[in-house]
Amino acid sequence: MIRIQVLSSKGGVGKSVLSALLSLASARRGKKVILLDADPLGWSSYVLGHRGPGLIPSLLKEGRVVADTLSFSKPINDSRGSVLAVKLFGEGVRYEEDLKSVLFSEELSKAFKRALSLVYRGTADVIIADSPTMADFNSLVIKEELSVASEIFPDLVTRNLYVTDPTTLSAMNLRTFMDHVEKMRKGLMGTVINMVAPLPSAMEEAESLASTFQGVVAVIPFIERLYNTELVSPNDIPHQITELEEFIYRPTPSFALIF
Repeated sequence: MIRIQVLSSKGGVGKSVLSALLSLASARRGKKVILLDADPLGWSSYVLGHRGPGLIPSLLKEGRVVADTLSFSKPINDSRGSVLAVKLFGEGVRYEEDLKSVLFSEELSKAFKRALSLVYRGTADVIIADSPTMADFNSLVIKEELSVASEIFPDLVTRNLYVTDPTTLSAMNLRTFMDHVEKMRKGLMGTVINMVAPLPSAMEEAESLASTFQGVVAVIPFIERLYNTELVSPNDIPHQITELEEFIYRPTPSFALIF
């Protein structure tokens, strides 16, 4: 089982939309995908049509029975594959407080793990995990979810995909963050330089910036419709994400540019 941890060192770089589109791209290739939406806003699952509450707030409101209902998830079927969008939060700034309330309760903590176990025991080829901004592998939600996934899938391989915008400062901060995360849990897949102004000069600058990273590096222009909609579909997938998805199942190259 492959698990793609989508990470960023700042908000507003399109991480959640990227996670949703990467999930759809993998489904379109015939894969069965679990999109684990652990971002506080729950946006990656939202743009896939999941309008219900997340697992954590549901446990707090309704108790352990939620674990068996899978109401915190939504299946999205493609003619070739499928995505199961699993929302953990969705209520923004309350997420840390709510998470601790669940995980520090013996009863609710067991229900949380049971719910994820039921999700992961279904058939899947890949997990795409949309992380909170600045979260690393010591983050409480990642640690708890990853422990469940590792128990279900003893051969689990986690690969790290980082997302940044094209500004020099953001790229510098991301490199520092990447070094920190990779020392903690090595597993580099690559980097996405996202939301680049669709101008020749800006794309050239982003291509030059891409050469300073390792692994697969995708340069993706800003596509207004993707950030001005409440629902994305396979028709919205830019070719760069289609090409990036293919590297999920390949060894990480020393450098490969997707442009």
